[in-house]
Amino acid sequence: MRAAGEYGIVEDYVGHGIGSEMHMDPPVPNYGRPGRGPVLAEGMALAIEPLLVLGGPNTRLLDDGWTVVSEDGGWSAHFEHTVAITPDGPWVLTASTGPPAGVLAADRVIVRAPAMDRNPAG
Repeated sequence: MRAAGEYGIVEDYVGHGIGSEMHMDPPVPNYGRPGRGPVLAEGMALAIEPLLVLGGPNTRLLDDGWTVVSEDGGWSAHFEHTVAITPDGPWVLTASTGPPAGVLAADRVIVRAPAMDRNPAG
């Protein structure tokens, strides 16, 4: 039970690095203890993908091999943003606000997310 109500954080699916492939290291979980995940470094691009459910956190994959639903039939929500770590700070690539001050969109091309050796879930 959380202050905003009873909901679950789905741990079976996590965000990920993104670049020359769709799913790359490091894994980016939506849970864990602060300060225990991978160290963010310039040049990384990360897909941050929280998946929340009202009710229990268990899910099941439908026969189409793509659709995920909550096991108990509760409401769920999935969001995704892609963030690039630049010399001037994080840049939410999927936001409509544009790059951080001093960064031109054409100046930065993120081509890989380096593998990290720390456990992001901690």
